[in-house]
Amino acid sequence: MSKSHRGLRLNSCVLLNKHSHGLRRPLALIFPLSASLFLSACAGSGLELAALSQADPASGSAASSITTSSIETSALAPAGKSGGETKSGAGETPLSPEIVKARGLRSNGDLAGAMGVLAQAAQKAPKDKALMRERGLLALEMGQIGDAKALLTKADDADAPDWRIKSALGSALAASGDQTGAQREFAAALKLSPDHPSILNNLALSYALDGRHEQAEKLLRRAALAKQSTGKSKQNLALLLGLRGELDEARKFSEATLPRDEARANISYLERLKTSGSRVSRVDRGEAAASKSAAATTLGALMPPN
Repeated sequence: MSKSHRGLRLNSCVLLNKHSHGLRRPLALIFPLSASLFLSACAGSGLELAALSQADPASGSAASSITTSSIETSALAPAGKSGGETKSGAGETPLSPEIVKARGLRSNGDLAGAMGVLAQAAQKAPKDKALMRERGLLALEMGQIGDAKALLTKADDADAPDWRIKSALGSALAASGDQTGAQREFAAALKLSPDHPSILNNLALSYALDGRHEQAEKLLRRAALAKQSTGKSKQNLALLLGLRGELDEARKFSEATLPRDEARANISYLERLKTSGSRVSRVDRGEAAASKSAAATTLGALMPPN
């Protein structure tokens, strides 16, 4: 995806759940997506308003901009770094050669090759928690939600808790429709890494999926103001505010994180969307949990930590 299309984005699942009527404004500004596209977006792609700015708000053309091309994960650090530090202050654990090799393959886009290396290593060391963690995080990135949940659950070590594992497990649970479980894992991750923007962002999106839009907004505000924030939380907050009709504040956050032309295009689209009053059909939760499309990725919430 080109830089020009990395516009204001928020997972559309924030707005597509059976509690959508809970939005503060009477005008439910939601996109006309089919159930399958909704599920794919919820799993981790997001809405790209740089592309949507040319769309007709009253049509279904918004759906065409749902992609899974910009997956970001905090759980997999660059090759050579364990990224496993926690609040306890435990030092980094040296990585095995297999994990270093797998991360190198992943960084080059060869996810299947990386998984092959890890799977082969796991055959020799089936109880190795570091391998379980790495396989679980990679499975999550590949959209293999069931495998990710199983592996991350096994990798979760009460004696050496890792916020990345808990946050990733929360994302997997959220993608499969278990918001209660997801919120539990995100809360545990926050205890280990207080106010980390990626965890706040994850939890906010889960709240939004659960119909708790005001709580979602509060958390996105915290994430947007966090020292380590990368700007994605601000973009999410801007879109959430815009979709709720708060265009002036949405404009402020959009202009703070995007090039001027993109910010203007995003706000222009939201204004047209508000005028058109476009609505979306609601998606049944059971249908969401059952669909394989929900295995795309991680709510886009595993952002690289700084």
